[in-house]
Amino acid sequence: MPQRPLRPYAVPMCPNLTREKYCEEHAYKTKQEEAERQRFYNEHIRDKRTMGFYHSQEWLATRQRTLVCKAW
Repeated sequence: MPQRPLRPYAVPMCPNLTREKYCEEHAYKTKQEEAERQRFYNEHIRDKRTMGFYHSQEWLATRQRTLVCKAW
């Protein structure tokens, strides 16, 4: 399958061409966007009660016992 052609991308005035969303010089922006999406999800969408359960001592102990049993 042929590669996509090189093209300008999401940062204005950058002379680099790329096949991805950002060139190598601006690749850090992809990580920033992902971090911002995760932060928004955690603050506004994620169910707080469920996360509380997964951080409880009962769950952590049960998980550890299961992992030890599977290791045998």
